[in-house]
Amino acid sequence: ALRKCEYWRLRDSEGFPPGLLGLMPTHAVSFLENHDTGTRGQWPFPADKVLAGYAYILTHPGIPSIFWDHLIDWGEENCRMIASLLKARRAGCIKVDSPVKIKVADTDLYLAEVGTPITGQVRIALGPRCIDPPDGNYWKPGPSGDCFS
Repeated sequence: ALRKCEYWRLRDSEGFPPGLLGLMPTHAVSFLENHDTGTRGQWPFPADKVLAGYAYILTHPGIPSIFWDHLIDWGEENCRMIASLLKARRAGCIKVDSPVKIKVADTDLYLAEVGTPITGQVRIALGPRCIDPPDGNYWKPGPSGDCFS
């Protein structure tokens, strides 16, 4: 979805996240790369989209997994941003089964609200399309970078 700017792929026909994440998030382990894909260079996640990928998996339900190389070998700035995204997940009380309300899933924009206003909520935007700040004064800015906020 991120490699070819096909953010519409992040919503299934029922309006949920695709695959196991939408069907049974308590059983879904999400990851960008592992020792088979990243280190060996087989099916690598696009390097310029890694932080946007972490923005997605760390702000959505399921069980996110962080690739060691992305924390240790990719530099301090990368490590800091992943830590900021983890902090946003905790602050937003994102749980393994948090609800996801996908507002937009177009070619160049994905916008979702994860969690509930009562327990905590995170709003995530992915893609190159510029969006206005969210409505309501209850939203606080969080980590952002190339193609995510």
